[in-house]
Order: sequence, then C-alpha cells, then structure tokens
Amino acid sequence: MTESDDDVPCLPPDTLAILKEFREEQQKIEHGCVDVVTEDWQLSQFWYSADTAKDLCRELISAIDGNGRIACISCPTLLHYFPEISEYNKDSVHVSLFEYDDRFAKKFPEAFIHYDYRHPLSVPEELKGSFDIVIADPPFLADECLLKTAQTVRLLAKPNAKIILCTGAVMEDRVSFLQFLLLGIPFIPSSKLEMRAKRILNLHRLKYEPCHANNLSNEFSCFANYETKFL
Repeated sequence: MTESDDDVPCLPPDTLAILKEFREEQQKIEHGCVDVVTEDWQLSQFWYSADTAKDLCRELISAIDGNGRIACISCPTLLHYFPEISEYNKDSVHVSLFEYDDRFAKKFPEAFIHYDYRHPLSVPEELKGSFDIVIADPPFLADECLLKTAQTVRLLAKPNAKIILCTGAVMEDRVSFLQFLLLGIPFIPSSKLEMRAKRILNLHRLKYEPCHANNLSNEFSCFANYETKFL
C-alpha cells in the first residue's frame, strides 16, 4: 500500500450510498430534471408536508369557488400538489408562483415569476391587483421580510381579495403590520391603531398548524382575513 493510499478516507457503505444519491440528484438538477427540488437551507427553504400542501391547495381552490386567480408567494411546494386536488381545473384555476429560486422556473415554467422580497414592488404591471386570493409564506422570520412580503400581497391582491399568511407563531404580534400595509395606512406604533386594523381586515390566527416535511421545531401558524373551510 502506498502512502497516497493511506490518505484516502474509507467511508462506511451507508455513507457512500447517501453520497451517491446526493450526486445523482445534483446531476439531475443541473440537467434540468427537477421532479424533486431539494430544500436550500441558505434560502430558508423548508417544504410543507404532503398533507399540509394538499390542505392549503384545497382551501385556495375552495375560496375562489374553483374559478379565479391564485398568487403563491414564496410557497413553491403548493404548485406540485394542485393537480392532486379533485376540484382543481387548470382551465379555470390560474396559479402564479412568485419565487426567488430559479430552479422552479424549470419545474413550473408557465406559473413561475421571479420574485425577491427585498424588491417587493418589482412585479409585472399586468398582474397588479389581479388575484382573487393570495397566499404568502415569507422565507425569513424577520420584520423586514414580513413587511416587504406584505407590500407585495397588497400590490397583487384585488380590492376584496382573500389572504392567507403562513409564518412562524413567533411573528403573530407583527401580523398587525401586514394589515396596515394592505389598508395603505402608514404604520404608527399604537395598540389602538393595531386593534382598529385587525377589526377592519379581520386577519386572524387559525387553529390550523402547517407541518413541514422535515418536522421543524419552530411552531408555525396560519392567518387569514376570511372564514376558511379546510384550515
């Protein structure tokens, strides 16, 4: 055995199998085969569980009575599950995905619109004020991310649009900020004004708790401005 042979690490068979699977998956992604898009934790990506994704899709379709436009902001998991919902009809339910990760442009080319929450007003002009329901899942649990995502929600939604927000339960106190942006009222740090906004938009926390495929330890919640049917 040469000295160079001693330097080669000997990995256990199970580790080698995992490494082989990872390399094959990366090659598929590089060649545009993105049937399964892996989570990129640097982008704070955590996919919903299949049950949660189906519940959300079913609610979105029901909320527009199976006919209308749905905007999905930073929640790409849902696009995979819409076709699995019996009430889904691609000719009457039009879904747009506003997403930063360009891998989804290959997976969902007809629905994908590149979106960066740091530039909340940079959306196609023809899509402004055109959606019957908007669902958003801000990628980061931070005030800036929530507020800028809220600006995009306001920009895309029709005047009487329904809204669903999925985010960490820790952000509940900040959700009132979202309501001010949707109303077009500059935020003033006053508890009375916060309560007023809540009464007007009725964006309330639901009992439903979204679950993630990798069982995140953070508690997640859903908020809505209407009475949901499946959440």
